[in-house]
Amino acid sequence: MTGSFLENTVRLLLELETESDPVWHYLNIKNKRIRGLHEKCTFEHEVRMESLQNEIREQAMSGARWKNIQQGSSQSLDVNGNTHLVVEVDVEELTGKEVDAIGEKYIRPLTAVLIHHIPVFWKVPVSVLSGKFAKVC
Repeated sequence: MTGSFLENTVRLLLELETESDPVWHYLNIKNKRIRGLHEKCTFEHEVRMESLQNEIREQAMSGARWKNIQQGSSQSLDVNGNTHLVVEVDVEELTGKEVDAIGEKYIRPLTAVLIHHIPVFWKVPVSVLSGKFAKVC
């Protein structure tokens, strides 16, 4: 969305002679949209990180089971024949290429939101507050 499009929209909204303030309503909608895009990026990142943590936890469980089998341990088995092992995975263990790739998948869309939406959005309220669109009587 370009600055000129937003400015034209603001001019058209100012021409409406309503009791409410359509410009601020429009700007609030734009603000919510940008925040929604940011929240979407963050949510998707959190889902990816959780998925990676689960994958690493599963790998650790598998490794612990294999080690247990190799040692010939006779721990109690549940109904499915699985041993009861406690494996904790810390966030510090999440290193390497996978985390970098997930970070990149977060940073790229977040940067796109910031670069494409914030500057244009910011200029319009500043222009409105500075009186650029003030009606001349």
